[in-house]
Amino acid sequence: PGPLARFSEQPLSPVRAPAPTLGQHNHELLCGLLGLSEAEYQRLEADAVIGTVYTEDAT
Repeated sequence: PGPLARFSEQPLSPVRAPAPTLGQHNHELLCGLLGLSEAEYQRLEADAVIGTVYTEDAT
Protein backbone atom coordinates (compact mmCIF):
# COMPACT_ATOMS: atom_id res chain seq x y z
CA PRO A 1 0.00 0.00 0.00
CA GLY A 2 1.04 3.52 -0.65
CA PRO A 3 -0.23 6.85 -1.90
CA LEU A 4 -2.89 6.76 -4.60
CA ALA A 5 -1.11 9.41 -6.63
CA ARG A 6 2.40 10.75 -6.59
CA PHE A 7 3.09 14.28 -7.69
CA SER A 8 6.64 14.83 -8.89
CA GLU A 9 6.85 18.33 -7.42
CA GLN A 10 5.66 17.33 -3.95
CA PRO A 11 7.69 15.28 -1.48
CA LEU A 12 5.91 12.37 0.15
CA SER A 13 5.11 12.92 3.78
CA PRO A 14 3.99 10.21 6.19
CA VAL A 15 0.48 10.14 7.59
CA ARG A 16 0.79 11.83 10.97
CA ALA A 17 -2.55 10.97 12.53
CA PRO A 18 -4.87 7.98 12.59
CA ALA A 19 -8.12 8.01 10.64
CA PRO A 20 -11.06 9.65 12.43
CA THR A 21 -13.25 7.35 14.47
CA LEU A 22 -16.91 6.78 13.67
CA GLY A 23 -18.81 9.95 14.55
CA GLN A 24 -15.73 11.75 15.85
CA HIS A 25 -16.63 15.01 14.12
CA ASN A 26 -20.44 14.81 14.35
CA HIS A 27 -20.85 17.62 16.87
CA GLU A 28 -18.31 19.89 15.20
CA LEU A 29 -19.92 19.48 11.78
CA LEU A 30 -23.59 19.40 12.68
CA CYS A 31 -23.60 22.14 15.32
CA GLY A 32 -20.59 24.21 14.33
CA LEU A 33 -20.75 24.10 10.55
CA LEU A 34 -24.42 23.39 9.86
CA GLY A 35 -25.89 25.31 12.81
CA LEU A 36 -27.94 22.59 14.54
CA SER A 37 -28.92 23.46 18.07
CA GLU A 38 -27.72 21.35 20.97
CA ALA A 39 -31.29 20.08 21.46
CA GLU A 40 -31.51 18.99 17.80
CA TYR A 41 -28.15 17.26 18.08
CA GLN A 42 -29.19 15.43 21.25
CA ARG A 43 -32.42 14.32 19.58
CA LEU A 44 -30.49 12.86 16.63
CA GLU A 45 -28.30 10.95 19.07
CA ALA A 46 -31.29 9.72 21.10
CA ASP A 47 -33.05 8.54 17.93
CA ALA A 48 -29.84 6.73 16.83
CA VAL A 49 -29.64 8.80 13.64
CA ILE A 50 -26.04 9.65 14.54
CA GLY A 51 -23.64 8.04 16.95
CA THR A 52 -20.15 6.84 17.65
CA VAL A 53 -20.78 3.10 17.90
CA TYR A 54 -21.33 0.88 14.86
CA THR A 55 -24.47 -1.18 14.97
CA GLU A 56 -25.84 -3.63 12.42
CA ASP A 57 -29.42 -2.80 13.40
CA ALA A 58 -30.52 -0.91 10.30
CA THR A 59 -34.23 -0.82 10.99
